[in-house]
Amino acid sequence: MILLGRASRALPGVQSASAVTPLPLSGDRIGISFRNRTAGRSRRKDEPSADLFVADTNYFRTMGIPIMQGRDFEDRDEHKSDAGRDHRY
Repeated sequence: MILLGRASRALPGVQSASAVTPLPLSGDRIGISFRNRTAGRSRRKDEPSADLFVADTNYFRTMGIPIMQGRDFEDRDEHKSDAGRDHRY
């Protein structure tokens, strides 16, 4: 996905490009679950889980979405970065 975004931004005439998965409002989701190895076996439905959404750099700017607080994703961001994180958890 990152390579697609970079390649798209390098095309002549492109002002802004980004990528995201799954597509917003598509109803699709990527779910991941976690296992606590020290807790022993658990049923899959009882394991903690989270939805995963991935966005490339400049996603909000490309989509014309105003950022109310914080900043857009940048090339310097990594998985431990705080950009775009939802703090409602």
